[in-house]
Amino acid sequence: MATYVDSSMLEHQASEAEIHDMMLQKAHDLFALCDKENKGFITKRDMQRLQTELPLTPEQLEDVFDSLDEDGNGYLTREEFTEGFGGFIGIGATSVEKQHSIDSSSSTGTEHVYENEHGDDLDTDTLKSLWSHLRSEDPELLGPFERFLARVTTELKRTHQEHQSLESALRSKTVTYEEEVKKLYEEMEQQIRLEKERIMAEVCWLCILLVVLYCIREEPPVVRHVKVIWFDLFLAQVKERVREIQVREEMERLLHEKDTQLNELLTKHNEMQRRLDYINSQETETKQENEKLFREKMELEDFLNESQRELDESRLYIGQLRQQVRKEKKERAVAAMQISEGIALERESLVKQLNLLREMNKKLLDARDEAELRRVREASRSSESLTWC
Repeated sequence: MATYVDSSMLEHQASEAEIHDMMLQKAHDLFALCDKENKGFITKRDMQRLQTELPLTPEQLEDVFDSLDEDGNGYLTREEFTEGFGGFIGIGATSVEKQHSIDSSSSTGTEHVYENEHGDDLDTDTLKSLWSHLRSEDPELLGPFERFLARVTTELKRTHQEHQSLESALRSKTVTYEEEVKKLYEEMEQQIRLEKERIMAEVCWLCILLVVLYCIREEPPVVRHVKVIWFDLFLAQVKERVREIQVREEMERLLHEKDTQLNELLTKHNEMQRRLDYINSQETETKQENEKLFREKMELEDFLNESQRELDESRLYIGQLRQQVRKEKKERAVAAMQISEGIALERESLVKQLNLLREMNKKLLDARDEAELRRVREASRSSESLTWC
């Protein structure tokens, strides 16, 4: 511990301004490494290029990107990256505070607190390796690294809590919607049943009244007066029935509107649930893809190391072959000269033979032409002889 404190004090003899400039330059270098296309901003995919510079997994780099992307627009400008990086690597902690902080982080944050949103422990060996590297190579970065680790941990826990709160709210709203729909349909069925019973009772009473009136044969004045009164009552009841029908239709219309609104709310809820499921599936796929890429990266690194070893062996073997190749080149050159001379002599011989064949061919053609001419003449003479005969 004393050795570490003494070395840290020697390292901190440099001015804070120089350290700040060094950190700022480091931030610009990291941004330039991510933004190889010079777009002026970086995305989450560009952030993965820091795997060659920092011993972090792809998933951890995504968490770092989410922590820096405070406005949530999906990309980081140079200023946002530099400011976020500067916030993580601020200057001012003493060596003793750094040691105390890293001890606390190693015992609590690294092994128990630093978890991802799915509850899985992150690679503590990687964090310890990075901490050991910073302690031995760049002690002045220990404090900023601890603050960065604490901030990422807080962001991950906050994201996990928000995710759980959203799922809980969706489940609660689903239960509430189902209860409201069930209650609304029960009230509607009860109201329709009571309305039917009341209408049937009124119809029965009116039918009895009409039968009694028309069954009376004699119509004394008192009876006619009673019939008029009952008829007026009947008309009043009919009007009242019409009004009740209108009110019932209005209630049914309102009920239909409420039902439509409820269906729309249920549709929106289902859409939100589908979006949440899709986001969860995408996050799972992204995590699996990142793990696959990390495994492939490790395999490629092993393959690269093996290839480097084989390359060194090949270089040694090539050095031994070069002298043999030079010797063989000289031998092939001599052999090529000899072959060229032989080819030239053979070519001259072939040219002479070709000229001789041409002369012989010409003579044969002349002889064939003369023979053909003689046959024509003989045929002509034969035809003339036959004509005279």
